[in-house]
Amino acid sequence: ARPPNKSATMVGSSPHPDENTPCSRPESREARRIVQTHIVTLSEEAGHGELAPSCPLSPHNDVLAAHEAAKRRLSGAVWKCGLCGKQFRSERHLDLHMHRKHADASPAGATSCLADECDLLRCPSWV
Repeated sequence: ARPPNKSATMVGSSPHPDENTPCSRPESREARRIVQTHIVTLSEEAGHGELAPSCPLSPHNDVLAAHEAAKRRLSGAVWKCGLCGKQFRSERHLDLHMHRKHADASPAGATSCLADECDLLRCPSWV
């Protein structure tokens, strides 16, 4: 397993590790799916409600959550930015756009890069 990058909490992090900035968007997406499917859903079904905002896995703490929520898949490989309406031929290009043009869209106080938790969450790319 790769060592976690705990410096990955900067807002406006890179969509891809090869860009020399800390938060991997693909790994964060994997972790976000696991958190939503296995932790948030089970917590709500058990009657515990939402995760506490202080929890690093909480959607309120996710530095990339606003970007992911603003992405729209139109058809096949066509993606649209929900923040400005621009269209892209791949999710990767939309990720790059989000990083470059909408870095300020992260929620105030969000400090968690979910990719840092992939070792703990056993993300598919880590096992």
